[in-house]
Amino acid sequence: MAEVFAVGACYTNEEIVATLGGETQNYVRFVTGKRVVALCLNAWDHPRAPTEVWVGTGGLRDRVGRSAQWLVDQCAAEPDQGTPLFIKEVAARGGERTWRYHGRYRVVGDTQDEGALEAVREQRKAPVVRILYLERVSD
Repeated sequence: MAEVFAVGACYTNEEIVATLGGETQNYVRFVTGKRVVALCLNAWDHPRAPTEVWVGTGGLRDRVGRSAQWLVDQCAAEPDQGTPLFIKEVAARGGERTWRYHGRYRVVGDTQDEGALEAVREQRKAPVVRILYLERVSD
């Protein structure tokens, strides 16, 4: 499959959704059938991205935690596929707030170890209940 996104290029939410589907409300973007189509991470909530995703709680019926598990399961079932990953950097005042494409990534491990979680909770205001470790699969 030819990649439609170029590494280092920026895209709007509308362009990402038009190409991949999913909803704009979640950072683990998915479509019906528990299929994760993209990771769209804010740099201030995920400062170690693209190699770590800090999973919080929330959403209707813990949608955040459930969609993170769908991603783990999907990567285990299809390890060579990877998921498109975008990061929104902190925009300068009046600057554009677009998503920079970093390539396709897969989950290679995760932890719910309290010691590891405590270390990252000091860096993020929102709760963190799980850390996903990622590696790049392709552009």
